Amino acid sequence: LIVSKTNSTLNKPVQFDICTSRSISSLDPHEVHSCPLTQCTRQCASKKDLLLHLAMAHYLKELEEEFGNGSVTSNCLECDQVLPVNKMGFMKHMAVEHERVMTFVKRDLTLEVALESVCRIALPGEDEVQPGFDDDGNEENGGGTHSNSEAA
Repeated sequence: LIVSKTNSTLNKPVQFDICTSRSISSLDPHEVHSCPLTQCTRQCASKKDLLLHLAMAHYLKELEEEFGNGSVTSNCLECDQVLPVNKMGFMKHMAVEHERVMTFVKRDLTLEVALESVCRIALPGEDEVQPGFDDDGNEENGGGTHSNSEAA
Protein backbone atom coordinates (compact mmCIF):
# COMPACT_ATOMS: atom_id res chain seq x y z
CA LEU A 1 0.00 0.00 0.00
CA ILE A 2 1.49 3.30 -1.12
CA VAL A 3 0.49 6.54 0.59
CA SER A 4 1.55 10.12 -0.01
CA LYS A 5 2.58 12.58 2.66
CA THR A 6 4.14 16.02 2.46
CA ASN A 7 7.69 16.14 3.82
CA SER A 8 7.62 19.18 6.11
CA THR A 9 11.35 19.82 5.79
CA LEU A 10 11.44 19.74 2.00
CA ASN A 11 7.83 20.95 1.60
CA LYS A 12 7.17 18.43 -1.16
CA PRO A 13 5.06 15.28 -1.38
CA VAL A 14 6.81 11.99 -0.69
CA GLN A 15 5.35 8.54 -1.31
CA PHE A 16 5.75 5.80 1.29
CA ASP A 17 5.42 2.07 0.98
CA ILE A 18 3.84 1.28 4.34
CA CYS A 19 4.84 -2.36 4.02
CA THR A 20 8.51 -1.41 4.23
CA SER A 21 8.11 2.05 5.83
CA ARG A 22 10.48 3.45 3.19
CA SER A 23 10.25 6.45 0.94
CA ILE A 24 9.58 5.31 -2.63
CA SER A 25 11.38 8.22 -4.31
CA SER A 26 14.65 8.09 -2.41
CA LEU A 27 17.45 5.58 -2.85
CA ASP A 28 19.95 7.64 -0.84
CA PRO A 29 21.63 5.47 1.86
CA HIS A 30 21.50 8.52 4.16
CA GLU A 31 17.80 9.03 3.60
CA VAL A 32 15.58 10.29 6.36
CA HIS A 33 12.80 7.94 7.45
CA SER A 34 9.72 10.10 8.00
CA CYS A 35 6.85 8.90 10.12
CA PRO A 36 4.14 7.74 7.68
CA LEU A 37 1.31 8.87 9.97
CA THR A 38 -0.41 11.97 8.64
CA GLN A 39 -0.36 14.10 11.78
CA CYS A 40 3.27 13.35 12.69
CA THR A 41 6.32 15.17 11.34
CA ARG A 42 8.98 13.05 13.09
CA GLN A 43 11.97 12.08 10.97
CA CYS A 44 14.33 9.28 11.94
CA ALA A 45 17.87 8.45 10.86
CA SER A 46 17.16 4.74 10.27
CA LYS A 47 14.32 2.33 9.71
CA LYS A 48 14.96 0.83 13.15
CA ASP A 49 14.65 4.28 14.75
CA LEU A 50 11.40 4.84 12.85
CA LEU A 51 9.97 1.52 14.07
CA LEU A 52 10.96 2.41 17.63
CA HIS A 53 9.33 5.85 17.26
CA LEU A 54 6.13 4.27 15.94
CA ALA A 55 6.10 1.78 18.81
CA MET A 56 6.75 4.22 21.63
CA ALA A 57 5.00 7.36 20.37
CA HIS A 58 1.97 5.95 18.56
CA TYR A 59 1.30 2.29 19.35
CA LEU A 60 2.45 1.56 22.89
CA LYS A 61 -1.10 0.76 24.03
CA GLU A 62 -1.67 -1.71 21.18
CA LEU A 63 1.71 -3.35 21.78
CA GLU A 64 0.91 -3.71 25.49
CA GLU A 65 -2.40 -5.35 24.62
CA GLU A 66 -0.70 -7.79 22.26
CA PHE A 67 2.63 -8.44 24.02
CA GLY A 68 2.16 -7.01 27.52
CA ASN A 69 2.44 -10.36 29.26
CA GLY A 70 6.04 -10.67 28.11
CA SER A 71 7.63 -13.79 26.72
CA VAL A 72 6.89 -17.23 28.10
CA THR A 73 10.48 -18.26 27.40
CA SER A 74 13.84 -16.49 27.62
CA ASN A 75 14.27 -16.84 23.84
CA CYS A 76 12.12 -15.32 21.11
CA LEU A 77 9.95 -17.99 19.52
CA GLU A 78 10.38 -16.33 16.11
CA CYS A 79 14.14 -15.72 15.95
CA ASP A 80 15.54 -17.55 19.00
CA GLN A 81 17.26 -14.36 20.22
CA VAL A 82 17.73 -14.14 23.99
CA LEU A 83 15.11 -11.66 25.18
CA PRO A 84 15.18 -8.99 27.86
CA VAL A 85 13.41 -10.09 31.02
CA ASN A 86 11.12 -7.05 31.25
CA LYS A 87 7.92 -6.63 29.26
CA MET A 88 9.00 -3.32 27.68
CA GLY A 89 12.10 -4.98 26.26
CA PHE A 90 9.98 -7.80 24.83
CA MET A 91 7.47 -5.36 23.31
CA LYS A 92 10.32 -3.34 21.76
CA HIS A 93 11.88 -6.52 20.34
CA MET A 94 8.60 -7.59 18.71
CA ALA A 95 7.78 -4.09 17.44
CA VAL A 96 11.20 -3.34 15.97
CA GLU A 97 12.98 -6.61 15.17
CA HIS A 98 9.87 -8.33 13.80
CA GLU A 99 8.23 -5.09 12.62
CA ARG A 100 4.94 -5.96 14.33
CA VAL A 101 4.25 -2.24 14.80
CA MET A 102 3.71 -2.01 11.02
CA THR A 103 0.50 -4.03 11.40
CA PHE A 104 -0.97 -1.09 13.32
CA VAL A 105 0.40 1.46 10.84
CA LYS A 106 -1.15 -0.42 7.89
CA ARG A 107 -4.47 -0.66 9.73
CA ASP A 108 -4.55 3.07 10.49
CA LEU A 109 -3.45 4.22 7.03
CA THR A 110 -5.98 1.93 5.36
CA LEU A 111 -8.68 3.36 7.63
CA GLU A 112 -7.52 6.90 6.84
CA VAL A 113 -7.76 6.26 3.09
CA ALA A 114 -11.27 4.84 3.53
CA LEU A 115 -12.34 7.81 5.64
CA GLU A 116 -10.97 10.26 3.08
CA SER A 117 -13.10 8.69 0.36
CA VAL A 118 -16.18 8.92 2.59
CA CYS A 119 -15.41 12.56 3.42
CA ARG A 120 -15.38 13.46 -0.28
CA ILE A 121 -19.17 13.15 -0.25
CA ALA A 122 -20.68 16.58 0.36
CA LEU A 123 -22.65 17.20 3.50
CA PRO A 124 -26.16 18.73 3.31
CA GLY A 125 -25.94 22.43 2.56
CA GLU A 126 -22.59 22.26 0.74
CA ASP A 127 -22.45 23.62 -2.79
CA GLU A 128 -20.03 21.16 -4.33
CA VAL A 129 -20.72 17.46 -4.38
CA GLN A 130 -17.64 15.28 -4.60
CA PRO A 131 -17.70 11.73 -5.94
CA GLY A 132 -18.66 9.06 -3.44
CA PHE A 133 -19.06 5.31 -3.58
CA ASP A 134 -22.16 3.16 -3.58
CA ASP A 135 -22.61 -0.02 -1.53
CA ASP A 136 -20.75 -2.03 -4.20
CA GLY A 137 -17.71 0.26 -4.08
CA ASN A 138 -18.49 1.87 -7.46
CA GLU A 139 -17.90 5.59 -7.83
CA GLU A 140 -21.15 7.46 -8.10
CA ASN A 141 -22.07 11.08 -8.61
CA GLY A 142 -19.87 12.56 -11.31
CA GLY A 143 -18.50 15.29 -9.05
CA GLY A 144 -20.50 18.07 -10.70
CA THR A 145 -21.25 21.28 -8.91
CA HIS A 146 -24.76 21.77 -7.60
CA SER A 147 -26.20 24.80 -5.93
CA ASN A 148 -28.28 24.46 -2.79
CA SER A 149 -31.45 25.31 -4.70
CA GLU A 150 -30.85 22.53 -7.25
CA ALA A 151 -30.32 19.99 -4.50
CA ALA A 152 -33.56 20.91 -2.72
